[in-house]
Amino acid sequence: MANRVLHNLTLLETVDQWHSVDDVAVGGSSRSQLEQILPGGITFSGTICCDGGEGYASVRSSTNLYDLSQYSGITLRVKGDGRRYKLSLRCATDFEGISYRVGFQTGKGVEQTIHLRWSVFVPTYHGRVLAAPAELDPSQIRSVGFVVADHKSGSFQLEILRLEATMSNFRPTN
Repeated sequence: MANRVLHNLTLLETVDQWHSVDDVAVGGSSRSQLEQILPGGITFSGTICCDGGEGYASVRSSTNLYDLSQYSGITLRVKGDGRRYKLSLRCATDFEGISYRVGFQTGKGVEQTIHLRWSVFVPTYHGRVLAAPAELDPSQIRSVGFVVADHKSGSFQLEILRLEATMSNFRPTN
């Protein structure tokens, strides 16, 4: 079975199908954006402001249904800035639902391939780990997102060069 590309990051219109969800919604002043980069990726960038709060920024894809039950996980190809990021998956169509997250550390200016098995995704609600975990159902993934919330004020930039569901025997990375 071939890998399944979740988002065709080479199409400019795909960027329009993502939106920012930053701490501005709860009185903060962090900001993020998503931009097309060539030769075929997107950049998640902005500024985190931790004054008076934790500070976070995120982008999330529009709701769609991805039945990824035939795959063993997600593979990312990213170029980071040395910060820690989280990949977030949602199975609910509502804005307030549970998200399944896993963190990954980036190297400054270094391209990395990161393999994430379904089992490493942790259920969270508003960034907090749930006490009674519900397992991720890969047949019901409705949106994909990226979060930066590392308690460090300043600018950030993550180039997302590849995002795909993969069927392979990889080891967990976080």
